[in-house]
Amino acid sequence: KFPNEANFFDRFFELLYVCKKQALMADYGLIYLEFLLRKKRFDKLTSTFKQINLLVPDYLPDSPVVRVQLATFLRQQGDLKLAVKMLNGMHKLYPDYSDLPAAYTLLAECLNDLPGMQAQAGKCSQMAMQLARRAEAKKVELEMQRQARQATGAPAANTGNPKARRGPPVVASSGLALELVPLDASAVDKA
Repeated sequence: KFPNEANFFDRFFELLYVCKKQALMADYGLIYLEFLLRKKRFDKLTSTFKQINLLVPDYLPDSPVVRVQLATFLRQQGDLKLAVKMLNGMHKLYPDYSDLPAAYTLLAECLNDLPGMQAQAGKCSQMAMQLARRAEAKKVELEMQRQARQATGAPAANTGNPKARRGPPVVASSGLALELVPLDASAVDKA
């Protein structure tokens, strides 16, 4: 009922923390961290994460945006090991995350600041460059596909929107119904 009421979010977090409800905290942690980010309450972000981590020791938020923000603040606070833990393996968990090259650049910077981790930092820098090249190639490919659709007058491809309507066609107010006809696979390959 009150998605922007900070008092409700804060009190529920405090209740879970005081009652040591690990399972609920593991579920609610991401919701609360995202709320803090949305409200730009950066001063509470890392301390809240550390509280969650005390209750749920292996907790990592399941959001690439939250992880990068936390890692940025943790690095600023000098907690490099936790920042590295936050960013490590993101290319496997979130391969479609648009800011993955920046995340790996941040990871390389954190590793570079840790003693004896310069070799790993170099590998992360190379990975960041490789991810940036892939992202650029993907962007070029999508642009070429968009231009090809415009040139042929074909409708835009479905972008994978999870809220896209599925089911029977909608009857328009004129009484006409639209029906989608599946394309022959060979016709798609030629286009």
